[in-house]
Amino acid sequence: MLTQAAKSLFKTIDGNSIRHAFTSRKAIRVNTPSFSLNVLTSPTHSSVLHYRASVITGKKALGKSAVARNRARRRILSAAQHSFPDGAIPGHDYVFFAQPEAVTVPWSTLMAHMKNALEQVARKSPMKDLIAVDLIIPPSVQFFGPKPNSSHSTHPRRQKIRGKLRLVCSKPIRLRQIEIKFKGEARLNWRDPQKGPHSLTAEKLDAVKLLRKTRQSLLEDATLPAGVTELGFEIPISGWLCQTFKSNFLTISFLVMAKLTPTGKLAYPIRSEKELVIHKTLIPKDVACGHVPGFIVPRTQMKGERPDVLKWKFQVPKWAYLDNEIQFEGTFSQGLGGQCTINKIEVDVVQEEVYRSDTKCCPEQWQVDNSDFWVNDVTSWFFPNHALPKRHLVSSYTSPSVYLHPPMETSIPFAFPLTSRASDNASASLPLLPTSSMPRLRRVQSAPMKTLAMTTTSHPSTKTLNHVNDTISSIGFSRIQTLCSKGVFHETMDSPFLRVRQYIRVVVHVTYLGNSYPICIGLPFAVTRAIQAQPDESAEGLPTYQSLARDAERLPDYTTNTAVPDYEEDPSDGEQQQRSSRRRRRRHGPDIDDLAREIGDLAVGRVRTKSKSNPAMAAERRMDDFLVMI
Repeated sequence: MLTQAAKSLFKTIDGNSIRHAFTSRKAIRVNTPSFSLNVLTSPTHSSVLHYRASVITGKKALGKSAVARNRARRRILSAAQHSFPDGAIPGHDYVFFAQPEAVTVPWSTLMAHMKNALEQVARKSPMKDLIAVDLIIPPSVQFFGPKPNSSHSTHPRRQKIRGKLRLVCSKPIRLRQIEIKFKGEARLNWRDPQKGPHSLTAEKLDAVKLLRKTRQSLLEDATLPAGVTELGFEIPISGWLCQTFKSNFLTISFLVMAKLTPTGKLAYPIRSEKELVIHKTLIPKDVACGHVPGFIVPRTQMKGERPDVLKWKFQVPKWAYLDNEIQFEGTFSQGLGGQCTINKIEVDVVQEEVYRSDTKCCPEQWQVDNSDFWVNDVTSWFFPNHALPKRHLVSSYTSPSVYLHPPMETSIPFAFPLTSRASDNASASLPLLPTSSMPRLRRVQSAPMKTLAMTTTSHPSTKTLNHVNDTISSIGFSRIQTLCSKGVFHETMDSPFLRVRQYIRVVVHVTYLGNSYPICIGLPFAVTRAIQAQPDESAEGLPTYQSLARDAERLPDYTTNTAVPDYEEDPSDGEQQQRSSRRRRRRHGPDIDDLAREIGDLAVGRVRTKSKSNPAMAAERRMDDFLVMI
């Protein structure tokens, strides 16, 4: 297949500049009076090898006349189009450098030059008899949530994908080596959305990290026979790898590559590659296969209060399905004052995205000391804010759910939809990246992510606020700014350059002692994607009643009727551990941010502990935290 395009389309060949085609010692070079031809191999994503062509028209050779340069380009591409179907070698890039004779030489002479050049390239190419390279692998691999009482955070812990490399040759070909490579890479390219792409003062983050790289040799010093040859291989995939992710600022991709190296010192290899998509979910595989009817997502109890004003208690599921809705229950009760009334409650979901170029500078790992960020490039010395993590806070296009005058001491069911795509009206007027027609994002100063305890009074004092500001400055949050915008939700994940968390924002508008003000509450949970899995029955053939009954007996204990709070102790634990846990619960529950980190560990695939979690303290958030947005 010949691609006719401008030379700007082929500025890179196999990851190198177009100048590489003229300087590489592995390139095949042919000189004619009309043009100079350099040939290199190109990686392919399809089973049938294609060929590409581009023409370079320099002013030194053809002069400053644009008419002459365009005429030379059109004539060379037209001659190549007539000659390539019979004379070109698939899987190669043909780069022509036009000479002055290309404008004035007769058409028959130009065709003779093209035919002669292609014949010389065919004689010099050691892989001219290779017709097709087909890399056959599964399109995706799936990792499910752990089973109850499992020490691992993914099921299975690792997987092996099986594939085949199919080679079609017209004649026997001798090869030095055939390799299969698996490569996972995370590429960060963050730019300040509020400034233009060419702004010198725009903050930016650029980083590349190799997540995984394996290599295995299929053949060495072998001769492929004529016809079709198939070579099988296996690639292990670990469960701790991040899922495939693509956005405007970050790309996490995994590639399976086949490399064929012919014999000869100056021989250049042929590559074929395909993308492997990794899907991860928190749903157990038994549930995804339909073996557990009536499954209920485990819930966590979260408590909190505004002293003397209001108390609250929520039952929040640990995760919710993307493109579905989050459903939870909450109960409000009077404080010691007993004069509080609730006017309305607003419920929606906030997504927090933290981009960072240095994987060591994670906001959760910053210590409360006088240490600052260390910079490792020249740009960071002149623009210190460029090295800081970037915080995006995304709210849904859907309006918050409003509940008017809810009663006290009554369980109230709440719900809010989780959409991974914008509505038709919103997507038409609000693109993902801000443009001139889109309202500018609001930039606010970040508040600490740690929950801050309130004072004994209904309003924090000046001393407390000063202490809070000192704490913010000591951990560096005062230098970080937050971008607030409308957008779509993603899955909860933790990667080297991006951390995604979701929080339920509950804004309670109360009236106490004649004063009306809102109370903001943040409840962490995880968002996962529902994956429909098919049960593997290949091991036993057709299922029988005995096999189904045996598999049902082996299923672990899942929550199917009522949601059992996670703070209840396992009866199998020792009595001493139960007493210590009860004493710890009476004193204080775990911080709500610890629960968010635990949910993030489940999403990324870290090893989790077998101990049950205690009730989380759903403490009140500050008004300048991410729970107050546009």
